[in-house]
Amino acid sequence: MRKSLIFGLVLLVFFSAKVLAVPAAPIVHELKNADGSTFKAKLVGDEWANWFETLDGYTVVLNESSGNWEYAILKDGRLAPSGAVVGKIKPIEESRSLRPVTQKGALMAPAFLGSDVKAPVEGTIKVPVILIDFPDETATYSTTDFENLLFNKSNPVSMWAYYNEVSYNKLDVTGTVSGWYRSKNSSCYYGYQNGHLRAAELVKEAVQKADPYINFSHFDSNGDGYVDAVIVVHAGEGAEASGNYCDIWSHKWDLRVIGGYVTDDGVEIAVYTIQPEKLYGELVTIGVFCHEFGHVLGLPDLYDRDKSSAGVGVWDLMSFGNWNGIKRPGDSPAHLSAWCKWYLGWVNPVLITDRAHVIIPNVEQNPVVYQLLPNPNGPWDWYLYPGGVGEYFLVENRYKIGFDAALPGEGLLIWHIDESMTSNDDETHKLVDLEEADGRNDLDKKINRGDSTDPWYSNIAGFTENSNPNSNFYNGTPSFVRVYNISPAGSLMTATMEVKSQVTEPTWTEVISDLEEGVDPDLQGVDVNVTDEYLSIRIRTYNEINVSNFVSITLLDIDRNPDTGYRAQFDNSRVYGVDFAVWTIPFGSVAVNNFAGVIPVAERSVSELAGSGSSQIVVVGKWNETCTCFEFTGVSYWVYYSSNYIWYSAPWALLCDRECSSMPYIALLVGNVSAPTDIGIMGGRTDIAVVKGNQWMIKYDVASVTGSEGIFAEKYFYYGPTDANAWLAADFDSQ
Repeated sequence: MRKSLIFGLVLLVFFSAKVLAVPAAPIVHELKNADGSTFKAKLVGDEWANWFETLDGYTVVLNESSGNWEYAILKDGRLAPSGAVVGKIKPIEESRSLRPVTQKGALMAPAFLGSDVKAPVEGTIKVPVILIDFPDETATYSTTDFENLLFNKSNPVSMWAYYNEVSYNKLDVTGTVSGWYRSKNSSCYYGYQNGHLRAAELVKEAVQKADPYINFSHFDSNGDGYVDAVIVVHAGEGAEASGNYCDIWSHKWDLRVIGGYVTDDGVEIAVYTIQPEKLYGELVTIGVFCHEFGHVLGLPDLYDRDKSSAGVGVWDLMSFGNWNGIKRPGDSPAHLSAWCKWYLGWVNPVLITDRAHVIIPNVEQNPVVYQLLPNPNGPWDWYLYPGGVGEYFLVENRYKIGFDAALPGEGLLIWHIDESMTSNDDETHKLVDLEEADGRNDLDKKINRGDSTDPWYSNIAGFTENSNPNSNFYNGTPSFVRVYNISPAGSLMTATMEVKSQVTEPTWTEVISDLEEGVDPDLQGVDVNVTDEYLSIRIRTYNEINVSNFVSITLLDIDRNPDTGYRAQFDNSRVYGVDFAVWTIPFGSVAVNNFAGVIPVAERSVSELAGSGSSQIVVVGKWNETCTCFEFTGVSYWVYYSSNYIWYSAPWALLCDRECSSMPYIALLVGNVSAPTDIGIMGGRTDIAVVKGNQWMIKYDVASVTGSEGIFAEKYFYYGPTDANAWLAADFDSQ
């Protein structure tokens, strides 16, 4: 019969190296009462403290006197049976999400206390693996099975394959497997009920028995007199999955807590990890091995050790990601987060200091990570108690490929890092936090361990100081970090990133004209700073109930004369009614759509061939009052379409039949539209902009002219017959 695995931890706090372990496996257990009735529960916690919770979140403990599982209460800071038998009476509210408090002292320490024994994070690391079983539990699997599981380069799901992939071929984990050896005592003697010191005893027995057969000096890569690490595999299951108090909870620790062991070869055994032979009756998967080896390399736990949240969930190996699987838990562990890879030197983030439109390839195959805000000392000072310095954001593209194939979703992960923190125990202020795109904070609320709406994708407004979640610092002040214009999820994504405080923001000068149906107003503007590099224009549309939308266009490489200024003209702009908004083009589609079925061709303008020369004047477009075939030599037609703020482009052709028996239509010539673009002005091209997803549809033919003073904008307004009292505002700015 299973028992709740809560034990005293005071002894462990005094050792220089902290026990680091995997969180409990995310599986459902069936627990049995004395009368044979059963109920389902899940094991919660890690090596510091663990207990069972019913599937609806009530903490339960075993009453050993009665043999019944009862709803828990707190007694002297520990979980104790309440007398209320599970399944017999209504749950007591006190038991909901109840946790012990005896662990708090231990949790004052960082999530990792650095050892003076360091394993290399690049090149080849050789690790001895020692197998040991018990008099009452003999082994099932062979040394060959573990050689294949851990080090076989031809096995796509080996530990070698995992670290080769996540390190971008920088780390080569090799080793030898020795055993099986037999322990002195039965399995329960070393079990979690007796604390980790007994497990350390088992490790010491294993290395003593293997010493005559292994030259341990071959496993000291830097010649410091210590074996880089030893992996011990014990027969049977691990407590993190079985919930059995007689099993060992897998962990990484330091053998010197019980005096260490100097081998016959003159090197000392210090750092070790210990893992089970089996997972649910079959050969164990690599997830637990990869997690514990992450500790060997120097990484902390990124789950919440006081169990009040899910940490960063399944999105990182060092949280719950070690249990990700395709066929079985742990057979496809998650990649390390961007911060962990930076800490190990496997990525070098690109620092964004201004505004940039970036391409973000999937991080599983490309060591590409973007950083917003500086990190003065790099990522290596966080473990200095009470913490280092640096609060910033990292962005990576996670795609369901390779070992990340078992992720619940894909897209951009935006990580909020604060290296003044040393762990993820406080869900309101973490060392490494995932900014969940859906804004539900499921990880912090322990609702789940990650879902498909955590990544950012197909998000125009994006991550800003006003979004949910927002990009503010933990103290509530704005960081002015923005990630927006986010493309659909995929192996190659795009986004606009900026640190607003480092970007010169425009001062918008608004020119407003009330419009009536059939009236063509002129909006004349303001002087500009002619020494700047580009001009930004915002168009704002209002409906009759004064609901507005902004559409922004940036004109790059405009011809400018420092003596006279700019002239920008907007010709043949028209605002169309709601009906046009139903016409959309999915990303990646090849579409031919009958524009004329939605907008009469008479209300659509097309410009002739742009003029040549330095002035680059776009000729004012023709009005096509009847069905006429368009024949413009040398003109490339472009449609810029957007949802509020973001503009995308693709070449289109204006087509109609030879007899002009039908209305013209515009056909998409390329099917994969993915990258946002600024509207460039050049001779020989007409720029037509169509706003998608707005109540109004606006088209612009845009030209830039040097030698004029100030800004001039001309708009021809058409409004549908079903509404009235609409008005249009144009905002102009030069940067």
